[in-house]
Amino acid sequence: MNKNVKRKIVRRKGNFNTIIIKLLFVIGIFLFSQNCVANKQIQMKEVYINNNDTLWSIAGKICEKDDSLNIQNVIIDIKKINNLENSNIYVGQTLFIPEY
Repeated sequence: MNKNVKRKIVRRKGNFNTIIIKLLFVIGIFLFSQNCVANKQIQMKEVYINNNDTLWSIAGKICEKDDSLNIQNVIIDIKKINNLENSNIYVGQTLFIPEY
């Protein structure tokens, strides 16, 4: 085999190995960051539902304090935390609300 052909083959293997290493590094960073977020403790407070309260109004109060929050995502979180199948809440009900 010609020396130039061997060099090209070696270079291609080197490029492939570099790509694999970079890919594994990115996957490792992604998995590590997901694990850190998953282990984050979110503080909760209990909220007593009054007349005219809705998930939208409760989530809106939370979002007023933090502009980076999305009201729809907060509602999803509240529903998930309280095992709500829909958005119906009732006067006298107590919900756990995340404090971001």
